[in-house]
Amino acid sequence: MKISDIKISALAQIAVMLQDMPKAKGGQPYQDVSTGTQLVPVEPTLADLGLTKKQSFLAQKLAALPPEVLEQVKAGLASITKAIRQVVHAQRPPVAAPEERATPRRIR
Repeated sequence: MKISDIKISALAQIAVMLQDMPKAKGGQPYQDVSTGTQLVPVEPTLADLGLTKKQSFLAQKLAALPPEVLEQVKAGLASITKAIRQVVHAQRPPVAAPEERATPRRIR
């Protein structure tokens, strides 16, 4: 087993854990509380978990890959970015031709 296999497997497992966790809302979580001593529990952020936004993004995209594509990435037959790009492009709806558009484009 290569280090890249372990890294890819770990990122996929991180994505599963992130999906099950409550999400941090952002903003000022203590804003609604008066000057009393009550503290509102706050969900951990990515930084609290020791993750960057890029690591979270890659983990979620890897978890969304079909199992056969994920195995190709682990085997080194496809790069992570190319595999993600192929899946994203395959999921996009086709763009309508100009004559099929519901509203015509303005020409300026």
